[in-house]
Parts: sequence; structure tokens; C-alpha cells
Amino acid sequence: MQISYIGMQTAEVAIAPNIRVILKTDSKALDEVVVVAYGTQSARTVTASVSTVRADALKDVPSVSFDQMLQGRASGVSITTPSAGVGQAPIVRVRGVNSITSGTSPLYVVDGVPIESGNLSYLANANALADINPADIVSMDVLKDAAAAALYGSRAANGVILITTKQGQSGKVKVSYDGFVGFSNATDFYEMMNAQEYVDFKNLAVKNRYGTDELSLTTGYVSPYGNKAFNMMKDANGNYVDTDWKDAAFQNGLSQSHSVAVSGGSDKVRYYLSGNYTTQEGIVKGDKYDRLGVKANINVQATDWLKVGMNTNVTTGTTSYVDAARRGSNFAVGGFPRLALINAPNLPMYNEDGTPYYLAQGLGYGGNTVFSTFSNPAAILSLGNGLSSDVTRFIGVFYAEATPLKGLSLKTQYGVDYARIEEQRFWSPLHGDGVNSKGLANAYNTKNNRWTWTNTATYNFSLGQNNFNLLAGTEASERNNSRWTAQRKDLQDDKFVVFQGPFGSATAGGSLSNNTMVSYFGRINYDYASKYIVSLNYRRDGYSALSEKNRWGNFGGVSAAWRVSEEGFFKPLRNVVDDLKIKGSYGVVGNTDIYD
Repeated sequence: MQISYIGMQTAEVAIAPNIRVILKTDSKALDEVVVVAYGTQSARTVTASVSTVRADALKDVPSVSFDQMLQGRASGVSITTPSAGVGQAPIVRVRGVNSITSGTSPLYVVDGVPIESGNLSYLANANALADINPADIVSMDVLKDAAAAALYGSRAANGVILITTKQGQSGKVKVSYDGFVGFSNATDFYEMMNAQEYVDFKNLAVKNRYGTDELSLTTGYVSPYGNKAFNMMKDANGNYVDTDWKDAAFQNGLSQSHSVAVSGGSDKVRYYLSGNYTTQEGIVKGDKYDRLGVKANINVQATDWLKVGMNTNVTTGTTSYVDAARRGSNFAVGGFPRLALINAPNLPMYNEDGTPYYLAQGLGYGGNTVFSTFSNPAAILSLGNGLSSDVTRFIGVFYAEATPLKGLSLKTQYGVDYARIEEQRFWSPLHGDGVNSKGLANAYNTKNNRWTWTNTATYNFSLGQNNFNLLAGTEASERNNSRWTAQRKDLQDDKFVVFQGPFGSATAGGSLSNNTMVSYFGRINYDYASKYIVSLNYRRDGYSALSEKNRWGNFGGVSAAWRVSEEGFFKPLRNVVDDLKIKGSYGVVGNTDIYD
């Protein structure tokens, strides 16, 4: 049996009735390099609150999206999934909810460039973070407190998650494969009534209300299925109808992902190339997600003092479902899976000829005195009601780094996050949500373009046991969003199930938005013999989406630490506690995730 804990060495022990395990500190973790804002730092000298998750801890965690893999692996980070629908963006919180009126999701930075997160789609579900292949990630660092995240200023109120992707190493060519196949199914349902129990229960309710459960006395209507308010129906073979509606809405889910990577290089050129394919069929019928992606990370040592490179990622993904998780709620009124819980079991799923049983406005009366306005899931599927979202995305980082003097690094970096989202929705006029509009189709075409240009200067030097790390930088970024929309109603021919069909009316619309940000920032890290450590940072942001009076903001943080275990008086205790650090921090951050 293996026992592990973050920051401790894994222990293997034999299974026994009584087990006592003492985990030792993983001293190697203290020597690791931690990714921080605009740079890296030794874990020994980190003074703010940062959690690091390495690729080794994720290799046995199959998932189609890396954000779901953080659950339980970084303290202070909570992750919940709003529904069982495929393509859902999980709700990620770093140290709780920090706003009641603005966004509460953390900022995500991939290889130094902020990217879009959340749901890229307007109608459907398109998790922006699912476009990053988990097999390409080497580490994730979570900046949790204000001091750690302050260098990201007005975007850091909800924490920052830094993702570093794999790079090639000099040496022989390496080929690797990473993949998984998984299965899923819905959790156990409530124990539902069968048809006879349902009929008896409903008739008892009618009798308690009216003193009789005979249909002719309560409504004056005589049913061909019996004289009760609720009656059993028979199929073509003379068997009583007893429908299990969850069979119409749910299925066993299947997920699989396959990734192949090639890496290698020389002292001058190093490369990492990968391709991946992921597909997921959800537990709700009609739910499906497909993703195809390629990645290329190339680094070139052009001269002794100049290095250039690029990290690029291209993906195309399709999400489709039958309104199964409309805007994050799997069981909202009208939600497809909810039909498995509310439809009457004494009504049939199919007609005698095998076609779905339904009327335009719902399942109808059947053997009951009450008209059921709920839809037949089998009919919804057969008529093609549903949504689809196609996302094509490019995330790229291009950089040049010069080291003209010992300890001095000058770097310029340009990052792009471009996404094109095409969405369609169709509702048949025959059954379901499209009946009142005589058929409905929507089309949305969205383009998101975000670029970030960052320039930094870093200087490391030491004076005796006094160690300094200085950082200064500027950053400019711009976000552009354009959306074209169209809606069509009154379908003339119900054989068509696409937006291009013969509809009677059409309306169009659209929107444009643009905002920019300019920033200046700096940081001073100081430590004496890795024992007494201080960090100061500052950032000033100017954001065009805010009023002129509130356009500029100042942010910053200070943190300090004392490594008590390095003191001479602590030496006798090192057999018990081999590393003890006391630290504190204070910072000011902001939130620009507001309605624009």
C-alpha cells in the first residue's frame, strides 16, 4: 500500500490490522524551481503562497481537461462540475469566492501568456481550458494569495494558475504515447414507481379530492383505457405499458484520449511536437465531444547570448447535445435529463409501429385524465432537436531572449489567443420547445482575438551571502470580440433539421467589443543565505473598459519569510523537523472581469 502527501516522500507499507506510518519531508522539493509571475524561483526562497502540481502527479489522472485534474492536488483550490453535460467548464475557486458582482474565476496563464477561460460558447458548452492537452503539461503553479498574484494586478483577484508546457531536450529523439479509455454511468436514481404503482397513487389522490376516482364522474369523459382518472395502457402485444423513462434519456458514457509526442534536439535547436485526439460520449443521450489538436514548441539558441522560440497550439473541437445541460444546469425546467424523472410510467415511449409516441404539445392524455405537456426524450432525439458548437482555436507564444551581461536577461514575448466559434440550434415544429414558434433555428458566429506583448528585464546578482533578483517590465494587451447572430422561425418543411431549411421568418443581429490594457510592473526579491527572505512587487494597470476617472489602478504586494530551520539553535531539532519556515504576506489586487 502506498501512502503519499504533498511535500512528503511516498511510503510503501504492508497491509496489516494496525499501521503506523511516518512520512519524511521530500527535501528534493525544496530544491525544485517554482514558476511564479514573470519568472521562476527556488522553492526554498518562495515567501508567498504557491502550490505546485507536477506532471508526475497527473499521469494517472485521466481527464479530457486539465482543470478537472487539479481537484485535491492543490490546497485551497476547489473544483466543481455544474452538470454531467460534456464540454462543461468546471467552476474553479482559489481560496473561495472573492466577489459577488464580478467574475470569480482565476486567471490562467499558459507559457507566460494569459488565455481565455470559462465557456467560449453563447448557446452551447465549450470549455476554453479543454483546448490545452493535459498530456502536454509539465507543471501547474497556483498563485493563491495577493502577494503571489499581485504582479498580475487588476486580473488577479481570484488567484492565478500558471501552466507550463513541455519542451524538447537535447539528445536522442524520444517518442511517447499517453492515452486512456474510460467509462461512466449515471448515479443510482431514486427508486421510481412502476406504472401500476403510479396509477394507484394518482387515483387515490383523485379520490381523496373528489370522493371518487371514476373518470366519468370527475370530468364527464370516458377513456378507452378504463373508467378511472388514471388507467393502465396496453401495447400491441396486449402487455401493460410500464415505461422506464431513464432508458430514453441516459446511456453509458465513454471517454478516450490518445496523444503522441516526439521530442529531442541538439545544443542549438530543441523541439517538442505532439498530436492528440479526444472523444467523449456523455451519460446523457445525444451528448458528444470531439477534439483534435497539434502542438509545436521549438527553441533555438541562435548565438551564445540570444535565444528565440515559439510555443504553439492548434485545436478544433465539436460539442453537441440535446439541450442536456443548457447553460450549466442539467436539470433546469425543460432540461432533457429531467424528463426521465417526471414522465408518467403508464405512458408509452413508442407507438405500435416503432415510431416515438407524442403529440405536438407533449405526451398527451394516454390513459390519464391529465394532459402531459412534457416531451418524449425518444422523440426529441429522433427529430434532431439540439445544439452544436464548433471551436477552432490557436494559442501561440513567440519570444526572443538576450543575455548581454552575466545575470542580465532581456526578453520580449508576443502571445496570441484566437478562437472562432460556430454554433447552431434546431428545434422541430413537431414536438418539444419548437412547437410554439412552429420550428426554430439559431446560428451564432463568434470571433475572439486576444494578444499580449510583454517586455521584461531581469537581473540576478549576489554580494557575499546577499542575493538579489530584480525584475522590471511593461505589457500591452488587447481583446476583440465580434458576434453575428441569426434566428429563423416557422419551418415550412419539417423534413429539414438545419438552419438552412425553408423557414418563413428570419432576424439577424450582432455585436462588437474591444478593450485594451497597458501595464508597468516590477519586483525585488532579496534573501540572506536563503535564511531571511523578502519580496516586494508593484504593478500599475490602465484599462480602457473603465471610465477615465477609474481607468488606472495601482497594485502590489510584500511578503517575507524566516527559515528557522537554518538557524544554529535549531540544529538539535532537525531530526524531528528538517525544514521550518515562518512567512507572512500582504497584497492588493483587482478584478476587471466585469460586464463590458
